[in-house]
Amino acid sequence: MEITDDNEGASASSGAETPHVLANLGEEIRRLRRSRGLRVTELAARIGRSVGFVSQIERGLSKPALKDLYAISVCLGVQVSWFLADPATAPARERGLIVRRGARRSYEQGGIATEVLSPQMGEELELMISTVQPGATFGKRKAAHTGREAGVVLKGKLEMSIDGESFVLEEGDSYSYLTTTPHHSRNIGDEPALLLWVVTHF
Repeated sequence: MEITDDNEGASASSGAETPHVLANLGEEIRRLRRSRGLRVTELAARIGRSVGFVSQIERGLSKPALKDLYAISVCLGVQVSWFLADPATAPARERGLIVRRGARRSYEQGGIATEVLSPQMGEELELMISTVQPGATFGKRKAAHTGREAGVVLKGKLEMSIDGESFVLEEGDSYSYLTTTPHHSRNIGDEPALLLWVVTHF
């Protein structure tokens, strides 16, 4: 994927393959932004750019400078490599339907490695699996979007706080709550915990 390193970004007419690449990049940013419950205005403010600038990127009309793409990735909680993976490498009949094990998108932060099992982010349902290292914490959060999160502990032990109530979940235990409910969790065991979880968007 071609990414510029200038300050202003460039128009979509700079190469034969650019429109395809830009459309993929812009769509990935839009999907991930929506999955995080952020408006375009909020993302623009956080990266210090105009709403029009972000909108042009999401619509595939401009390509961002590398520093802007990095700022977007930090804001959305993923590595830059998230946006550099080209979904066109998957067989055409599988795109948007199938995720092969070796082609999962992933991100890691604070001792928690998460792989995305859903073919696309920002849809009505997102499926993920996380490996949580001992002592690592899913920080306190309350999603901006209305939906439901549910999951099952496949391995290890997690302490989970839901709306101020604390629960200890072990292998085979599951949970569900509205995403607008304050919640956080941490691995209180001595081994990595494995959590399979899903988020829905109403």
